[in-house]
Amino acid sequence: MAGVLTVACGLGDKEARARIIEAMPAEAAQAGVASGTVGVGVAAELERPGSDRAEQLAALGSGEEVFSLGFVADVERRVGAYTIGPQPLVLHDDLVVYGRRYDVAPNEARPWVRYDLGRLDESSARVNPMQDGPVLGIELVSPIALLELTSGALTGSIEEVERTELNGVPVVHYEANFDFEKVYIDTRRDAYSEERRDALLAVMDVAAISEEVHPGELWVDDEGRLRRFVVHLKRSRPRFVKLELVLSVDVTNYGESPIDLTPPGVDELLDVDGALRMLRAVEPPIFGAPGGGRPQLPEGVEVPEGFDPSQLGQVTG
Repeated sequence: MAGVLTVACGLGDKEARARIIEAMPAEAAQAGVASGTVGVGVAAELERPGSDRAEQLAALGSGEEVFSLGFVADVERRVGAYTIGPQPLVLHDDLVVYGRRYDVAPNEARPWVRYDLGRLDESSARVNPMQDGPVLGIELVSPIALLELTSGALTGSIEEVERTELNGVPVVHYEANFDFEKVYIDTRRDAYSEERRDALLAVMDVAAISEEVHPGELWVDDEGRLRRFVVHLKRSRPRFVKLELVLSVDVTNYGESPIDLTPPGVDELLDVDGALRMLRAVEPPIFGAPGGGRPQLPEGVEVPEGFDPSQLGQVTG
């Protein structure tokens, strides 16, 4: 793969570059479990005056990282997790998602909630970034889906930026636009049954992730493996403001999983009747309480000095 990468980029052949990028999820599956960090930021731009809330969201600004989580992604088994230190916060087992409740007591017998994303339909409650906070919903998008989104790079949009090093590893840096639908019906279609594809497209709708293409950047090593992926996920349904989630995925290891990816047992969880209910059970301490107030960040979540987490919660007025 290293020779192919060097020759393809030297020729400036976008189709050859696309083939290398499209193969990255398969390369990740062969290399073992991918793990690293996901930084989360918010980019907001006021499109026209219309509400105090829109102006408050626009003030969040430029997309700089406001907190980060760990991630683990087993592409082959389709199991992944977002973590705080060694503790899973949300675990995806294909279409079933488990979330650890934010208000759980130390001795709580059932600290987890569970929801089957295959149950999503047109009647499912949807995230509204204007009311629920600008980052609520991202954890419905599994680490597997984020890694596989790299294979949705639109061929005509791929541009080589430079050859450089990332954490001491030689890489090629690309810019491109990314399309979830291309992943599901084209480059990774063998991994997506009709049921899985329909469910994950429904996740995009419920989580208020736009169906448009999403701009981003890739850093790919000489083995054709992803090392860094930065993507601006456009949010749907905001009024008066352009809103994007800026996700920075850094893959620091391929190999064994650093945590146990076994889902919690039935005696450790509560089933919830909607994805939005699950999100509100899991996310308020990190992403902002939908009911307002000043959420407290759990120990282990890294935030910039001086960052006020209440900015990500619901702002009244």
